[in-house]
Amino acid sequence: MKVSSGGGMAVQKAVAEKWQQVTGCYLSEGYGLTETSPVATTNPYDGTGKIGAIGMPLPSTDRRIVDEQGACGRAETRSVKFRSKAHK
Repeated sequence: MKVSSGGGMAVQKAVAEKWQQVTGCYLSEGYGLTETSPVATTNPYDGTGKIGAIGMPLPSTDRRIVDEQGACGRAETRSVKFRSKAHK
């Protein structure tokens, strides 16, 4: 096995560590929605990612974190918006 990905919910650190111990393969965590078919971001597959983080956008994917008014910032309530660069 060269690559393995976890998703659907946050990957727990103990699970990721056990997976790597048993398989010898880093478990890369990603984030996606049905609408993103199926993943929009992922951690690197080389083991440099951080468990609990959703990673970087895949190629041709834009990501923005915005507040309730759609502005980027440090508001308490935020949303993540994704857009394919193919649909600009």
